[in-house]
Amino acid sequence: ALEEEFEIDIPNEEAAKMKSVEEAIHGVEELLKEKSSASN
Repeated sequence: ALEEEFEIDIPNEEAAKMKSVEEAIHGVEELLKEKSSASN
């Protein structure tokens, strides 16, 4: 669901680290930053 919503890929090893909502938010924020940097 998060992957479709934000148009990102969450690697399984990253998803395994997301044990709380706060960790999921932080992980998605980091992936969005990486995606933004890659497209510039």
